[in-house]
Amino acid sequence: MPTPRKPAPPARPAVIALDLGGTKLVSAVFGPDGKPFLKRKVPLKSRRGQAVGGLIVGEVRRLLAGAARRRWNVRAVGISVPGIARSKSSRVWAPNIPGWEDYPLRDEVVSAIAGRNIRVVVDSDRAACILGEVWQGAATLGEQFSCPITGGDTNSWASPTVISITVAGLADPRTTPVRRGGAR
Repeated sequence: MPTPRKPAPPARPAVIALDLGGTKLVSAVFGPDGKPFLKRKVPLKSRRGQAVGGLIVGEVRRLLAGAARRRWNVRAVGISVPGIARSKSSRVWAPNIPGWEDYPLRDEVVSAIAGRNIRVVVDSDRAACILGEVWQGAATLGEQFSCPITGGDTNSWASPTVISITVAGLADPRTTPVRRGGAR
C-alpha cells in the first residue's frame, strides 16, 4: 500500500515591489519579514513610453511566476515612480521618461494580471521612500523597545504625506505620555 502524501504547506504571503528610476527598474518579492528575494535590476537603456510599461509588466509576471514556484502567495504589487502618480485617474507623470506625461501604468499592470486577487498600487518615489522608512524603521525600533507596531495609516495627496502609527506597550511610569491632543 503506498504511503499517503502529506498535503503541501500553505502558501506564505508576499508582496512585489518595483522601483522605477530614471535609468533603471529594481524589483523584488518581499515576505512578511521584509527580506527581499528574486531581486533584479534592469537598466532602462533607451526604452521610452510603452516599452518602459512593458518592462514593468514583464517584471511583475516574472516575479509572480517565481513566487508561485516557491509557494509564496503574492497579495499586492507596489510600484514607485519618479514623478507623480495621480490616484484619481491612476495615471503617471514622469518627466524623465519620454512618453510618460499621462501614462496609464496601473491600468496596464492590472490588465496584465487580470483574474488574480492582487492589489496594485502606484505611487511617487517620495511617498514610497517615506513608507519604506516607516515600515522598516518603525519595525526595528518597535523590536528594540519591545513595543509591537499594531496598526497605523498613511494618507497622500497634493500636500505632504501624513503618517499615523499605533503601538502597544507600557509607558515608563516616571514620564508623562504625549497624547493625541498634545502632539506637535
